[in-house]
Amino acid sequence: RAAGREMTAVRHRRTWIDWVVVAAATGTLIGFAAMARAPQLPFDSQWAAGLAVVTIGILAGCGLALWRTTRFS
Repeated sequence: RAAGREMTAVRHRRTWIDWVVVAAATGTLIGFAAMARAPQLPFDSQWAAGLAVVTIGILAGCGLALWRTTRFS
């Protein structure tokens, strides 16, 4: 198959039991999704801003180290 050749053309048919299992699993997931609610998370903008500054600083430091080592070549 990796070479692009067809191995066999045998197809396995699904039985009604397979479709019942799929329908039950799908119904269960839809039921849980209908009951789910997004959690209320407290948000502190000062901590978020500080984390953003630290992340950008680390990104800049890593980019500088990579440039010094490889000159991006």
